Amino acid sequence: MQTVIPPAQNDLTLLLPAYRPKVIALLAAVTARGRKARLFETYRSDARCLYVTKKGASRNGLRSMHRYRSAVDIIDEIALWSDPTFFTVLGAEAMRLGLTWGGDWDGNPKTEQSFDDRPHVQAIPLGKQDIFRSLKDDGARDAYLVRYFASAARTAG
Repeated sequence: MQTVIPPAQNDLTLLLPAYRPKVIALLAAVTARGRKARLFETYRSDARCLYVTKKGASRNGLRSMHRYRSAVDIIDEIALWSDPTFFTVLGAEAMRLGLTWGGDWDGNPKTEQSFDDRPHVQAIPLGKQDIFRSLKDDGARDAYLVRYFASAARTAG
């Protein structure tokens, strides 16, 4: 019996509306630095979440931030997953925009991470995920992101 691989979705409209402009800005910033970014994955269905977890590419199963429409995976258009300098640029630009990069989960580049997910960029830090996941629906999660991004902008400025 052949395993059916649930397809990766790369449609920006599947992301929460408050997160979408951040991803567009991230793609533009990476491009402005001379890199060719490819949006590999946005929303993850339940079947896709379970598949990538079983494959070892995720540790979150149905708790994936992709499932909550607030995470993306971005790779190099040509080198795909194999160019470390691409991911260095991606991570720097993600953090500059106030996003959480999977290559540096805790925001400290000197800390070794046990699970390195360099293509992954999500809207919120790890410490806020449980609150975010507990919200009742996409509307409540989107409103949370609006407040979170506004607060982060006030703190940064």
